[in-house]
Amino acid sequence: MKKYLVILFVAMIMGFGFSYARASPNLVQNGSFERVASDGFAYEWKKSSWGTLESSFSYPVSGRTGNAVQVSIGELDPFADDHGALIETKYLLSVRPGEKYTYTDYIIGNGTSVYLDIRYTLANGSFLYRGLTSTTTSGVWKKTTVPITVPAGAVAMSVYRVANSAGTFTIDDVLLTAQPLPAPPVGKGFVTFSFDDGRSESSVIPLLKNLGIKGTFFLNPTPLIEQWEPGIVFTLAEVKTLVAHGHEIGNHTLTHSSLIGLAPDELDRQVVGSKEMLESMTGRSVLTFAYPFGDFDLASYALVAANHIGARGVWDSELNTKTSDRYNLFSFNPVQSTPVSQILSLIDQAANSGSWLILSFHQIGPSSLGMYSYQESDLSTVISYAKQKAQIITIRDGLSRYIN
Repeated sequence: MKKYLVILFVAMIMGFGFSYARASPNLVQNGSFERVASDGFAYEWKKSSWGTLESSFSYPVSGRTGNAVQVSIGELDPFADDHGALIETKYLLSVRPGEKYTYTDYIIGNGTSVYLDIRYTLANGSFLYRGLTSTTTSGVWKKTTVPITVPAGAVAMSVYRVANSAGTFTIDDVLLTAQPLPAPPVGKGFVTFSFDDGRSESSVIPLLKNLGIKGTFFLNPTPLIEQWEPGIVFTLAEVKTLVAHGHEIGNHTLTHSSLIGLAPDELDRQVVGSKEMLESMTGRSVLTFAYPFGDFDLASYALVAANHIGARGVWDSELNTKTSDRYNLFSFNPVQSTPVSQILSLIDQAANSGSWLILSFHQIGPSSLGMYSYQESDLSTVISYAKQKAQIITIRDGLSRYIN
Protein backbone atom coordinates (compact mmCIF):
# COMPACT_ATOMS: atom_id res chain seq x y z
CA MET A 1 0.00 0.00 0.00
CA LYS A 2 2.89 2.41 0.74
CA LYS A 3 4.24 1.91 -2.77
CA TYR A 4 0.81 2.69 -4.28
CA LEU A 5 0.53 5.88 -2.23
CA VAL A 6 3.99 7.06 -3.30
CA ILE A 7 3.21 6.42 -6.95
CA LEU A 8 -0.13 8.18 -6.63
CA PHE A 9 1.54 11.17 -5.01
CA VAL A 10 4.15 11.42 -7.75
CA ALA A 11 1.52 11.03 -10.46
CA MET A 12 -0.49 13.87 -8.93
CA ILE A 13 2.57 16.12 -8.95
CA MET A 14 3.73 15.28 -12.45
CA GLY A 15 0.33 15.14 -14.12
CA PHE A 16 -0.84 12.77 -16.83
CA GLY A 17 1.28 14.27 -19.60
CA PHE A 18 4.65 13.35 -18.16
CA SER A 19 6.29 10.09 -17.21
CA TYR A 20 7.83 9.88 -13.77
CA ALA A 21 9.84 6.70 -14.61
CA ARG A 22 12.72 7.31 -17.01
CA ALA A 23 15.08 4.44 -16.24
CA SER A 24 14.89 1.22 -18.27
CA PRO A 25 12.00 -0.73 -16.74
CA ASN A 26 12.60 -3.85 -14.69
CA LEU A 27 11.26 -6.89 -16.57
CA VAL A 28 11.34 -8.90 -13.33
CA GLN A 29 8.12 -8.19 -11.51
CA ASN A 30 8.50 -7.33 -7.83
CA GLY A 31 12.28 -7.53 -8.11
CA SER A 32 12.53 -5.53 -4.89
CA PHE A 33 10.42 -8.14 -3.02
CA GLU A 34 8.29 -5.42 -1.43
CA ARG A 35 4.90 -6.84 -2.43
CA VAL A 36 3.39 -9.77 -0.56
CA ALA A 37 1.20 -12.33 -2.34
CA SER A 38 -2.04 -13.69 -0.90
CA ASP A 39 -0.20 -16.86 0.16
CA GLY A 40 2.24 -14.80 2.25
CA PHE A 41 5.24 -15.30 -0.04
CA ALA A 42 6.78 -12.70 -2.34
CA TYR A 43 4.36 -11.59 -5.06
CA GLU A 44 5.21 -12.98 -8.54
CA TRP A 45 7.88 -15.34 -7.16
CA LYS A 46 7.91 -19.09 -6.50
CA LYS A 47 10.11 -21.43 -4.48
CA SER A 48 11.05 -25.09 -4.64
CA SER A 49 13.43 -27.60 -3.05
CA TRP A 50 14.34 -31.23 -3.60
CA GLY A 51 16.49 -33.94 -2.03
CA THR A 52 16.85 -32.11 1.28
CA LEU A 53 15.61 -33.18 4.70
CA GLU A 54 15.56 -29.60 5.89
CA SER A 55 15.04 -26.48 3.80
CA SER A 56 13.06 -23.31 4.35
CA PHE A 57 12.16 -20.03 2.69
CA SER A 58 11.72 -17.02 4.94
CA TYR A 59 9.79 -13.98 3.76
CA PRO A 60 9.80 -11.14 4.39
CA VAL A 61 13.23 -10.68 5.93
CA SER A 62 15.31 -7.53 6.14
CA GLY A 63 17.05 -6.96 2.84
CA ARG A 64 19.48 -4.59 1.24
CA THR A 65 16.63 -2.18 0.57
CA GLY A 66 13.40 -3.14 2.30
CA ASN A 67 12.19 -6.74 2.08
CA ALA A 68 14.11 -9.76 0.80
CA VAL A 69 13.82 -13.57 0.61
CA GLN A 70 16.05 -15.87 2.65
CA VAL A 71 16.71 -19.45 1.55
CA SER A 72 18.09 -21.95 4.08
CA ILE A 73 19.27 -25.50 3.37
CA GLY A 74 19.98 -27.70 6.37
CA GLU A 75 20.50 -31.43 6.47
CA LEU A 76 20.80 -33.13 3.07
CA ASP A 77 19.24 -36.49 2.24
CA PRO A 78 22.20 -38.91 1.86
CA PHE A 79 20.11 -41.17 -0.37
CA ALA A 80 19.17 -38.42 -2.84
CA ASP A 81 21.03 -38.22 -6.14
CA ASP A 82 20.52 -34.47 -6.23
CA HIS A 83 19.48 -31.80 -3.77
CA GLY A 84 18.97 -28.07 -3.64
CA ALA A 85 16.61 -25.14 -3.23
CA LEU A 86 15.82 -22.34 -5.64
CA ILE A 87 13.82 -19.18 -6.04
CA GLU A 88 12.60 -17.96 -9.41
CA THR A 89 10.03 -15.71 -11.02
CA LYS A 90 6.54 -17.18 -11.08
CA TYR A 91 5.94 -16.67 -14.81
CA LEU A 92 8.15 -16.93 -17.87
CA LEU A 93 9.35 -13.92 -19.82
CA SER A 94 8.65 -14.16 -23.55
CA VAL A 95 11.85 -13.64 -25.58
CA ARG A 96 13.15 -13.86 -29.14
CA PRO A 97 16.49 -15.22 -30.37
CA GLY A 98 19.26 -12.65 -30.43
CA GLU A 99 17.71 -10.32 -27.85
CA LYS A 100 20.15 -9.03 -25.24
CA TYR A 101 19.44 -8.41 -21.57
CA THR A 102 21.36 -7.48 -18.44
CA TYR A 103 20.61 -9.25 -15.14
CA THR A 104 21.59 -7.86 -11.73
CA ASP A 105 20.93 -9.00 -8.16
CA TYR A 106 22.39 -8.74 -4.65
CA ILE A 107 23.19 -11.76 -2.45
CA ILE A 108 24.33 -12.11 1.15
CA GLY A 109 24.90 -15.32 3.13
CA ASN A 110 27.11 -17.46 5.31
CA GLY A 111 29.63 -18.74 2.78
CA THR A 112 27.41 -20.99 0.71
CA SER A 113 27.77 -20.95 -3.08
CA VAL A 114 24.69 -19.78 -4.96
CA TYR A 115 24.36 -20.43 -8.68
CA LEU A 116 22.69 -18.15 -11.19
CA ASP A 117 21.09 -20.26 -13.90
CA ILE A 118 18.73 -19.68 -16.78
CA ARG A 119 16.11 -21.99 -18.26
CA TYR A 120 15.00 -21.35 -21.83
CA THR A 121 11.78 -22.74 -23.23
CA LEU A 122 12.35 -23.65 -26.87
CA ALA A 123 9.82 -23.43 -29.69
CA ASN A 124 9.50 -27.23 -29.76
CA GLY A 125 8.53 -27.31 -26.07
CA SER A 126 11.86 -28.61 -24.77
CA PHE A 127 14.14 -26.82 -22.31
CA LEU A 128 17.69 -25.53 -22.53
CA TYR A 129 19.59 -24.85 -19.30
CA ARG A 130 22.54 -22.50 -19.06
CA GLY A 131 24.69 -21.72 -16.04
CA LEU A 132 25.51 -18.01 -15.93
CA THR A 133 27.73 -17.62 -12.87
CA SER A 134 28.06 -18.49 -9.18
CA THR A 135 28.43 -16.33 -6.10
CA THR A 136 30.22 -17.36 -2.93
CA THR A 137 28.28 -15.51 -0.28
CA SER A 138 29.68 -13.63 2.68
CA GLY A 139 28.41 -11.35 5.41
CA VAL A 140 28.23 -8.36 3.04
CA TRP A 141 25.95 -7.83 0.05
CA LYS A 142 27.54 -8.91 -3.23
CA LYS A 143 26.34 -7.48 -6.52
CA THR A 144 26.20 -9.74 -9.56
CA THR A 145 25.70 -8.40 -13.09
CA VAL A 146 25.69 -10.66 -16.14
CA PRO A 147 24.80 -10.17 -19.82
CA ILE A 148 22.28 -12.50 -21.45
CA THR A 149 21.89 -13.20 -25.16
CA VAL A 150 18.87 -15.30 -26.08
CA PRO A 151 19.91 -18.38 -28.12
CA ALA A 152 18.34 -19.66 -31.32
CA GLY A 153 15.02 -21.41 -30.87
CA ALA A 154 14.16 -19.83 -27.50
CA VAL A 155 10.68 -18.36 -26.96
CA ALA A 156 10.71 -17.80 -23.18
CA MET A 157 13.11 -17.76 -20.25
CA SER A 158 13.33 -17.83 -16.49
CA VAL A 159 16.40 -16.75 -14.49
CA TYR A 160 16.78 -18.26 -11.03
CA ARG A 161 19.10 -18.59 -8.05
CA VAL A 162 19.82 -22.08 -6.73
CA ALA A 163 21.99 -23.54 -3.95
CA ASN A 164 22.75 -27.24 -3.48
CA SER A 165 24.78 -27.30 -0.28
CA ALA A 166 23.95 -26.62 3.34
CA GLY A 167 23.84 -22.93 4.16
CA THR A 168 21.78 -19.77 3.96
CA PHE A 169 21.53 -16.96 1.44
CA THR A 170 19.34 -13.89 1.07
CA ILE A 171 18.46 -12.29 -2.27
CA ASP A 172 17.27 -8.75 -2.99
CA ASP A 173 16.97 -6.09 -5.71
CA VAL A 174 16.70 -8.31 -8.77
CA LEU A 175 16.79 -6.33 -12.02
CA LEU A 176 16.45 -7.45 -15.64
CA THR A 177 16.68 -4.83 -18.39
CA ALA A 178 16.60 -5.11 -22.17
CA GLN A 179 19.28 -3.67 -24.42
CA PRO A 180 17.99 -0.47 -26.08
CA LEU A 181 16.89 -0.65 -29.69
CA PRO A 182 19.52 0.74 -32.04
CA ALA A 183 18.65 4.04 -33.64
CA PRO A 184 16.74 3.39 -36.86
CA PRO A 185 18.44 4.18 -40.15
CA VAL A 186 17.63 7.56 -41.63
CA GLY A 187 14.17 7.37 -43.15
CA LYS A 188 12.93 4.58 -40.88
CA GLY A 189 11.01 4.52 -37.61
CA PHE A 190 9.12 2.03 -35.44
CA VAL A 191 5.59 0.67 -35.91
CA THR A 192 3.50 -1.52 -33.60
CA PHE A 193 0.41 -3.51 -34.56
CA SER A 194 -1.80 -3.97 -31.51
CA PHE A 195 -5.18 -5.69 -31.33
CA ASP A 196 -7.73 -5.10 -28.57
CA ASP A 197 -10.45 -7.25 -27.00
CA GLY A 198 -9.63 -10.56 -28.76
CA ARG A 199 -12.65 -10.17 -31.04
CA SER A 200 -13.01 -11.66 -34.54
CA GLU A 201 -9.26 -11.85 -34.97
CA SER A 202 -8.57 -15.55 -35.44
CA SER A 203 -7.70 -14.74 -39.08
CA VAL A 204 -4.95 -12.45 -37.80
CA ILE A 205 -2.92 -15.35 -36.43
CA PRO A 206 -2.08 -16.92 -39.82
CA LEU A 207 -1.82 -13.47 -41.44
CA LEU A 208 0.85 -12.25 -39.02
CA LYS A 209 2.66 -15.58 -39.31
CA ASN A 210 2.71 -15.37 -43.10
CA LEU A 211 3.97 -11.78 -43.01
CA GLY A 212 6.58 -12.60 -40.37
CA ILE A 213 5.75 -10.03 -37.68
CA LYS A 214 4.83 -10.10 -34.01
CA GLY A 215 1.89 -8.13 -32.60
CA THR A 216 0.56 -7.15 -29.19
CA PHE A 217 -2.85 -8.47 -28.16
CA PHE A 218 -4.62 -6.69 -25.31
CA LEU A 219 -7.13 -9.15 -23.87
CA ASN A 220 -10.01 -9.18 -21.40
CA PRO A 221 -9.89 -12.59 -19.68
CA THR A 222 -13.49 -12.87 -18.48
CA PRO A 223 -15.19 -12.66 -21.93
CA LEU A 224 -12.65 -15.18 -23.25
CA ILE A 225 -12.97 -17.68 -20.42
CA GLU A 226 -16.76 -17.43 -20.29
CA GLN A 227 -17.06 -17.14 -24.10
CA TRP A 228 -19.52 -14.24 -23.99
CA GLU A 229 -19.63 -14.22 -27.80
CA PRO A 230 -18.80 -17.71 -29.12
CA GLY A 231 -17.23 -17.60 -32.54
CA ILE A 232 -16.33 -13.92 -32.14
CA VAL A 233 -13.90 -13.78 -29.22
CA PHE A 234 -10.74 -15.84 -28.98
CA THR A 235 -10.89 -19.26 -27.40
CA LEU A 236 -8.31 -20.23 -24.78
CA ALA A 237 -6.70 -22.48 -27.38
CA GLU A 238 -6.29 -19.49 -29.72
CA VAL A 239 -4.74 -17.44 -26.91
CA LYS A 240 -2.21 -20.20 -26.34
CA THR A 241 -1.53 -20.22 -30.09
CA LEU A 242 -0.78 -16.50 -29.92
CA VAL A 243 1.74 -17.13 -27.15
CA ALA A 244 3.28 -20.06 -29.01
CA HIS A 245 3.75 -17.83 -32.08
CA GLY A 246 5.63 -15.25 -30.03
CA HIS A 247 3.00 -12.52 -29.85
CA GLU A 248 2.78 -10.32 -26.76
CA ILE A 249 -0.23 -10.60 -24.45
CA GLY A 250 -1.22 -7.37 -22.70
CA ASN A 251 -3.77 -6.51 -20.04
CA HIS A 252 -7.01 -4.74 -21.06
CA THR A 253 -8.95 -5.14 -17.77
CA LEU A 254 -11.09 -8.05 -16.68
CA THR A 255 -14.31 -7.05 -18.48
CA HIS A 256 -13.37 -4.04 -20.66
CA SER A 257 -14.48 -1.63 -17.96
CA SER A 258 -13.80 2.08 -17.94
CA LEU A 259 -11.41 2.79 -15.07
CA ILE A 260 -12.77 6.21 -14.18
CA GLY A 261 -14.29 6.51 -10.72
CA LEU A 262 -14.14 2.83 -9.74
CA ALA A 263 -14.18 1.84 -6.07
CA PRO A 264 -10.72 0.64 -4.90
CA ASP A 265 -11.70 -3.04 -4.71
CA GLU A 266 -13.25 -3.03 -8.19
CA LEU A 267 -10.31 -1.11 -9.63
CA ASP A 268 -7.92 -3.68 -8.17
CA ARG A 269 -10.04 -6.50 -9.61
CA GLN A 270 -10.10 -4.93 -13.08
CA VAL A 271 -6.39 -4.12 -13.21
CA VAL A 272 -4.48 -6.52 -10.94
CA GLY A 273 -7.01 -9.37 -11.02
CA SER A 274 -7.09 -9.27 -14.80
CA LYS A 275 -3.30 -9.29 -15.04
CA GLU A 276 -3.00 -12.26 -12.72
CA MET A 277 -5.68 -14.17 -14.63
CA LEU A 278 -3.94 -13.57 -17.97
CA GLU A 279 -0.62 -14.71 -16.49
CA SER A 280 -2.25 -17.87 -15.17
CA MET A 281 -3.86 -18.51 -18.58
CA THR A 282 -0.66 -18.04 -20.57
CA GLY A 283 2.14 -18.89 -18.14
CA ARG A 284 3.89 -15.67 -19.19
CA SER A 285 4.52 -12.36 -17.46
CA VAL A 286 2.02 -9.71 -18.56
CA LEU A 287 3.89 -6.40 -18.47
CA THR A 288 1.81 -3.96 -20.54
CA PHE A 289 -1.66 -2.44 -20.33
CA ALA A 290 -4.18 -0.68 -22.58
CA TYR A 291 -6.91 1.54 -21.10
CA PRO A 292 -10.40 0.58 -22.34
CA PHE A 293 -11.85 3.58 -24.19
CA GLY A 294 -8.63 5.40 -23.28
CA ASP A 295 -10.22 6.16 -19.89
CA PHE A 296 -8.24 6.62 -16.68
CA ASP A 297 -8.03 8.86 -13.63
CA LEU A 298 -5.34 9.44 -11.02
CA ALA A 299 -6.13 6.28 -9.06
CA SER A 300 -6.21 3.98 -12.09
CA TYR A 301 -3.10 5.57 -13.64
CA ALA A 302 -1.22 4.91 -10.39
CA LEU A 303 -2.41 1.31 -10.07
CA VAL A 304 -1.56 0.53 -13.69
CA ALA A 305 1.89 2.05 -13.17
CA ALA A 306 2.46 -0.06 -10.05
CA ASN A 307 1.77 -3.28 -11.94
CA HIS A 308 3.04 -2.76 -15.50
CA ILE A 309 6.04 -1.27 -17.30
CA GLY A 310 3.78 0.94 -19.41
CA ALA A 311 0.33 1.51 -20.88
CA ARG A 312 -1.24 2.51 -24.17
CA GLY A 313 -3.86 5.24 -24.40
CA VAL A 314 -5.95 6.56 -27.28
CA TRP A 315 -4.65 9.69 -29.00
CA ASP A 316 -5.39 9.56 -32.72
CA SER A 317 -2.67 10.63 -35.16
CA GLU A 318 -0.02 11.18 -32.49
CA LEU A 319 3.42 9.59 -32.63
CA ASN A 320 5.54 8.52 -29.66
CA THR A 321 9.04 9.83 -29.04
CA LYS A 322 11.69 8.65 -26.58
CA THR A 323 10.30 11.07 -23.96
CA SER A 324 6.62 10.10 -24.27
CA ASP A 325 4.72 9.20 -21.10
CA ARG A 326 5.20 5.44 -20.84
CA TYR A 327 1.89 5.11 -18.97
CA ASN A 328 -0.15 6.95 -21.60
CA LEU A 329 1.32 6.12 -25.00
CA PHE A 330 -0.19 7.64 -28.12
CA SER A 331 -1.92 5.37 -30.63
CA PHE A 332 -3.98 5.58 -33.79
CA ASN A 333 -7.18 3.53 -34.07
CA PRO A 334 -8.10 2.51 -37.63
CA VAL A 335 -11.79 1.78 -38.21
CA GLN A 336 -13.82 0.68 -41.21
CA SER A 337 -13.91 4.18 -42.70
CA THR A 338 -10.17 4.84 -42.31
CA PRO A 339 -8.49 5.07 -45.74
CA VAL A 340 -5.41 2.93 -46.16
CA SER A 341 -3.63 6.02 -47.45
CA GLN A 342 -4.10 7.77 -44.10
CA ILE A 343 -2.33 4.95 -42.25
CA LEU A 344 0.46 4.80 -44.82
CA SER A 345 0.94 8.55 -44.34
CA LEU A 346 1.34 8.03 -40.57
CA ILE A 347 3.90 5.31 -41.22
CA ASP A 348 5.78 7.77 -43.44
CA GLN A 349 5.70 10.36 -40.65
CA ALA A 350 7.14 7.84 -38.17
CA ALA A 351 9.82 6.85 -40.67
CA ASN A 352 10.80 10.42 -41.50
CA SER A 353 11.05 11.43 -37.82
CA GLY A 354 12.48 8.19 -36.40
CA SER A 355 9.54 7.99 -33.99
CA TRP A 356 7.12 5.25 -32.90
CA LEU A 357 3.64 4.72 -34.35
CA ILE A 358 1.25 2.41 -32.50
CA LEU A 359 -1.74 1.15 -34.50
CA SER A 360 -4.67 -0.18 -32.44
CA PHE A 361 -7.16 -2.44 -34.19
CA HIS A 362 -10.35 -3.80 -32.64
CA GLN A 363 -11.94 -6.15 -35.17
CA ILE A 364 -10.41 -7.71 -38.25
CA GLY A 365 -12.93 -8.92 -40.79
CA PRO A 366 -15.71 -7.88 -43.17
CA SER A 367 -17.57 -4.57 -42.86
CA SER A 368 -20.62 -6.45 -41.58
CA LEU A 369 -18.86 -6.67 -38.20
CA GLY A 370 -19.46 -2.97 -37.61
CA MET A 371 -17.72 0.38 -37.68
CA TYR A 372 -14.69 -0.83 -35.68
CA SER A 373 -13.87 -3.60 -38.14
CA TYR A 374 -10.91 -3.41 -40.49
CA GLN A 375 -10.59 -5.61 -43.54
CA GLU A 376 -7.89 -8.26 -43.59
CA SER A 377 -6.74 -7.31 -47.10
CA ASP A 378 -6.21 -3.69 -46.04
CA LEU A 379 -4.33 -4.81 -42.93
CA SER A 380 -2.07 -6.94 -45.10
CA THR A 381 -1.33 -3.90 -47.29
CA VAL A 382 -0.52 -1.77 -44.25
CA ILE A 383 1.77 -4.39 -42.69
CA SER A 384 3.65 -4.95 -45.95
CA TYR A 385 4.22 -1.20 -46.31
CA ALA A 386 5.30 -0.84 -42.68
CA LYS A 387 7.89 -3.61 -43.10
CA GLN A 388 9.52 -1.56 -45.86
CA LYS A 389 9.49 1.75 -43.97
CA ALA A 390 9.99 0.81 -40.31
CA GLN A 391 11.05 -1.76 -37.76
CA ILE A 392 8.05 -3.67 -36.42
CA ILE A 393 8.12 -3.90 -32.62
CA THR A 394 5.73 -4.94 -29.84
CA ILE A 395 4.48 -2.62 -27.11
CA ARG A 396 6.88 -4.26 -24.66
CA ASP A 397 9.75 -3.72 -27.09
CA GLY A 398 9.00 -0.02 -27.28
CA LEU A 399 8.59 0.39 -23.54
CA SER A 400 11.67 -1.59 -22.54
CA ARG A 401 14.00 -0.64 -25.38
CA TYR A 402 12.87 2.69 -26.88
CA ILE A 403 11.10 4.95 -24.36
CA ASN A 404 13.57 6.58 -21.94
